[in-house]
Amino acid sequence: MMFDMRNVLPFRSSKLSKDILWNIMSFVVIAVSGGMLNLLIAKFYSPRELGVFNQTFALYIILTQLAVLGVHHSMVKYGAQHLKDQEVLGPIIFSAVFLTFCHASVICLCAFLLQNLVGIMFDSPVMAHSFLLIVPGVLFASINKVLIGALNGMRRMKAYAVLQALRLCLYLAWLCVLITIQWPGMLISVLLSAGEICLFLINFFYFRFAFRGMRWACAREWCHRHLEFGLKAFLGGALYEMNTRVDVLLLGIFSSDYMVGIYSFAAILVEGFVQLMFAVRATINPVLTQLYLKKNKDDLIIFIQNGKKVAYPVMVALGLLAIIAYPLILILFLPGQEMYWDAWPIFMILMFGMMFFSGYYIFSSLLAQAGFAGKQTCMIGCVVAINIVLNIILIPPYKIYGAAIATSISFIMSVFILKYMVRKALNISL
Repeated sequence: MMFDMRNVLPFRSSKLSKDILWNIMSFVVIAVSGGMLNLLIAKFYSPRELGVFNQTFALYIILTQLAVLGVHHSMVKYGAQHLKDQEVLGPIIFSAVFLTFCHASVICLCAFLLQNLVGIMFDSPVMAHSFLLIVPGVLFASINKVLIGALNGMRRMKAYAVLQALRLCLYLAWLCVLITIQWPGMLISVLLSAGEICLFLINFFYFRFAFRGMRWACAREWCHRHLEFGLKAFLGGALYEMNTRVDVLLLGIFSSDYMVGIYSFAAILVEGFVQLMFAVRATINPVLTQLYLKKNKDDLIIFIQNGKKVAYPVMVALGLLAIIAYPLILILFLPGQEMYWDAWPIFMILMFGMMFFSGYYIFSSLLAQAGFAGKQTCMIGCVVAINIVLNIILIPPYKIYGAAIATSISFIMSVFILKYMVRKALNISL
């Protein structure tokens, strides 16, 4: 019988179709804003200052994952389960925020006490000052992740998409303010804290119903549930976020802030490409779940094969176009800044690795969608380990080129690891 996509796609309701569209538009805004953030820093500040910012940003992402402890995943789950019960939903949200605030405060205190260690680790005293400025942002970012996760669970996808995109827009707005007042380039990481505080105020106003007349007795049980579920989901998310920043952090340890600035300029542009694929992956994940639950492997295999046939030509074409357009970006936005021409080979190396992975990237959550969260975490852990080892081996002799080659190889290895683990767990050949 011929495979009919309409029989498996759960997108026939107009609400769900609109939700998907809003989600994709949100990721496009995030990708563009992230690129503009780095272009403006590169234009108005030095490569060294760009390097300090991106190293600090990498630490910020990892610290936020440690601070939220997976509670935002729990909020998605329980928010969806009790979507129509406002009396239960209030305690669920309040307890998640309370738990996150307590744990994130401890993480922020530890970060404050260890700021000098950061400067020693990266052999850059200014990194200690830059790092200190993100500590308040880690606290507010953790709470924001929980509240935005609540929107996801409650299926308020328009608000979810807007607030997700608003985070990067706020960063961009604060950067413009800092440029206008001629804020020192080594301290522009303060924009992360400023942006998160603004986003928190918006989130708090939106969820004010959850904090009215709240009693501890109502929320205590939910704190335990959030912590139990969050710990299970924590490792996978933390490893994923770490893998996107391994190259920048290790390059910062083994090289100079200036070299990190050149490298990270290319890496952030590649990350915009990844954001596009992330939006596609988020859209098709429910389809993978439904196909797997129907126990019809033939339909699932056909869906994956058709997806790769579409994804590879589109992503490779976009990747090649981005490589060709790189000089145009420099000419238009960074005239006279020849040092960023050194990042063009880095951009090509990273982009070729990501293009190789692109057809499989959109299906890289298949194990989790099929209910094998532990195997999904194991898969990500293998990729992170390969990335770390290769960066440690290749950065000392080859500097930024070593980081690019190591990261590109980890992209390529992701394909083979994914294929192997899916075949073992699901008996499906990708």
